[in-house]
Amino acid sequence: MGMLHLFLLELHSHSTIIAAVILWALATSYFSLFYGGLGAIIHNLHRLRPTIPTYLTLPPLFVAMEWLKSMGQFGNLHGNLGIGLSDIIQWIPIVSIIGWPGLSAGILIINTLIFLIFKDQHPRRSLIYGIMLFALISSALSISSSNGATTQKNLQVIPNSKPINQSKYNPQPLTTKTASLASTKNNQSPSIRFTNSNPLQKITVSVIQTHSQQPHKMNPQFWPKLISEYNQLISEASGKLVIMPEIVFSADIQQHPWQATLQKISRTKNKVLMIGSFTIKDQNIYNSSLTIQPNSEPVAIHKQQLMPFGEYLPWRSVLTHIIPKHLQYRDFSTSDAPSMIHINGIAIQPLICLEAIYDDLYRKIHPNLFVVMANNAWFNHSYAGYYLLKFIRVHAASVATPALVSANFGESAIIQANGAMLEHADHQASTVLSATIAPNDTITTYAKRPWVGASMLLSIFLLLIITIHTVIKDTR
Repeated sequence: MGMLHLFLLELHSHSTIIAAVILWALATSYFSLFYGGLGAIIHNLHRLRPTIPTYLTLPPLFVAMEWLKSMGQFGNLHGNLGIGLSDIIQWIPIVSIIGWPGLSAGILIINTLIFLIFKDQHPRRSLIYGIMLFALISSALSISSSNGATTQKNLQVIPNSKPINQSKYNPQPLTTKTASLASTKNNQSPSIRFTNSNPLQKITVSVIQTHSQQPHKMNPQFWPKLISEYNQLISEASGKLVIMPEIVFSADIQQHPWQATLQKISRTKNKVLMIGSFTIKDQNIYNSSLTIQPNSEPVAIHKQQLMPFGEYLPWRSVLTHIIPKHLQYRDFSTSDAPSMIHINGIAIQPLICLEAIYDDLYRKIHPNLFVVMANNAWFNHSYAGYYLLKFIRVHAASVATPALVSANFGESAIIQANGAMLEHADHQASTVLSATIAPNDTITTYAKRPWVGASMLLSIFLLLIITIHTVIKDTR
């Protein structure tokens, strides 16, 4: 855990070395508790029931531990076994049925079967273990959710028509709309309008990767230079949908003169621009994805799941007396409901930075395309961007939906529905990636029933092992 979270130490550039070390130590200690707890449970189970082999209890308990580790406001899948298969995920189509929990279970089962093949001295049992191993690997490489997936109907987001209220942060009236799912009359819960549509057409996209220093993004005197660089990158983008990273500079673009320039580019070039921005509304600050369309008002979709200690301070009433005042920032606000933007018949779900690691956000509603905006400049020249892509590739393949990843300081990518990278910037320099992709129009088995695949895999494994040991007795 400590090695996996070393990138947190890079935060010392923007705070203090002591604060960075404390955050790294807290993350390492917290997530290590889950692995230590698992070891204690298995040890005590073996002590209480020595006749039950550890190789039977380890796979289900390990997967359950990983699931618990991913829950809650501090939940994180970093280090989970299933995510480790991201580099070959395009060759494991069964992920669309079993997701990352099933991948973790499969890795444990494969290793258990290899262990039993060499350990068990009964030749018939060893042969059956080998057959099981072959069958499992063959299934993983050939079975997918495509046959059982349901055709998706287009999901149309109904935007809120109310203008943003004025506040001391917003001296001029804005007519920009905030995107949200329409509320029902009775309980204001989100609703989705379903409309039948023709098969989705391919779309040309461009993903912009920037190399903007974090201090420059936070200092207004550098913004003109940054805007000039951004305009140049946008001019080089050939796609009809252009994606830029999270919060390109620390201001609400809707209240900045650059919005007029972006609107003109969108209209004259007939492009849709999606750019990371602050949104300031009713004295609340949001981390948002701002969509600028040729003949429509900009639409802001706000981040749903904030980063602890980065975008809000947990246990503020206590920690505010411990953390130095100059390191305390105002908390961001979150959106009330999951939101999508609907462009030319394609439902697009923006995810901002850390949101991209949580697979429930990929399954909550079913878009045709994911857009991920990230800012990895906080972590300098670390592996933060590389790790983020690993999560996105596995989650995208699990729901068979393409993802466009635009990151400041890298790594950026255009990811296909099977998790393969069509284009990839494995560096931190500014660049533009362009490609033509096919949006998703199906809902996978994992998206509908995320724990069915892993549960069935583990149940079949345990049942077969117990049956084999019952039928084929030891002759020694």
